[in-house]
Amino acid sequence: MIKKQEKVGLMGSISLIVANMVGTGVFTSLGFQLKGVTSAFPIMLLWFIGGVTAFCGAVSYRQLIRYFPDSGGETYFVSQLYGRKASYLTGIISLIFGFAAPIALSALAFANYMFSNSSPDKTMVASILVIGISMAHSVNIGTSTILQSVSSVFKILILVGFICCGLWIGNRSGIATLPHKQDLETIFSVPYMLSFIYVHYAYSGWNASIYIFREIRQEAVLYRSLFLSVTIVTLLYLLLNFVFLTSSGIQELQGVVQVGEVAAKNILGNKFGALFSYLIALLLVSGISAMVWAGSRVSMKMEELLKGSLLPQEVPRKHIVILACISLLFIWIASFELILAITSVILSLCSVAVVFGLFIQDKRLGNPSSLSRFVKICAISYCLVIGLSNTYLFYSALKSFL
Repeated sequence: MIKKQEKVGLMGSISLIVANMVGTGVFTSLGFQLKGVTSAFPIMLLWFIGGVTAFCGAVSYRQLIRYFPDSGGETYFVSQLYGRKASYLTGIISLIFGFAAPIALSALAFANYMFSNSSPDKTMVASILVIGISMAHSVNIGTSTILQSVSSVFKILILVGFICCGLWIGNRSGIATLPHKQDLETIFSVPYMLSFIYVHYAYSGWNASIYIFREIRQEAVLYRSLFLSVTIVTLLYLLLNFVFLTSSGIQELQGVVQVGEVAAKNILGNKFGALFSYLIALLLVSGISAMVWAGSRVSMKMEELLKGSLLPQEVPRKHIVILACISLLFIWIASFELILAITSVILSLCSVAVVFGLFIQDKRLGNPSSLSRFVKICAISYCLVIGLSNTYLFYSALKSFL
């Protein structure tokens, strides 16, 4: 049984969420967005809306955890809202596309950043990293918490230092950062709406502490960790993308996966820029660690739902192994951009179904005051933004197919 002193506190919870959120998405997706959006202000607005959407999601999940206080995230919520059969499907989707696929993405991004100028087998490097981190999390919760806290603090310090350097050199690319008339047309274009897919992926992970609810010291810790983490990450994302754009410009970043490396070389020079590329690779380790920690608990919750109950266990080693095996499969069989796009769509649609469940539960309780107006506004806003961006994606895919 988990000892009281080994419960996760506020620092551990924030570290888990920040590590889950800040990773592959922000360091790789800007290049894809700039293929269809070629103005700085709409890009910055995109990332701001992404942060507000994540905040609305956090408000909704806070209410859900009040209704259903247990670990497991979407898998457990769906079991309570839509029944066990639906929860099995959600659990499989969450495990595969919510954790295994992002772990594979981060591991591949690590290999690309770490060995951008050399030619070792990137899939082999990514595989070794996933195996090593999985082994570390198989020790105990104390090890998981220490690993997560240290790596997350390191991540934030490096990013803040990079942002300060970028702001210090100013707008070297000469890009226009203020809005202009053409931006309104861009904001309502299909490419702009499609760019939300990458932003949603970059912000995914804001709900990470929900998955380890049983291991968190107090409910108040969970609530504070959700909102503080989203605020911290939103500020980091806005500043990072501003620095990326002002240091390198749109043309240099279009279609580029390693946007962080390009920006670092423009800010710090080739020598120190290459060094920063290695640091970005190390930052991605924190995200992989967080996803292994949270994802294994989703797998454990699936087993619990199937069997009805499980004996208390501090470290779900079997489920860590399952998650690692699925991640390795993604690393070896799928392309980076394909995993990114599919994962973002599936995760966002699952979260919409869960947030919509708030209104179902509210109706079941028959208490009109169980949901405040603020929670209702946040839940509806979250569903609308995610729903619209995915509708545009399906429309674009159908149009290109026909």
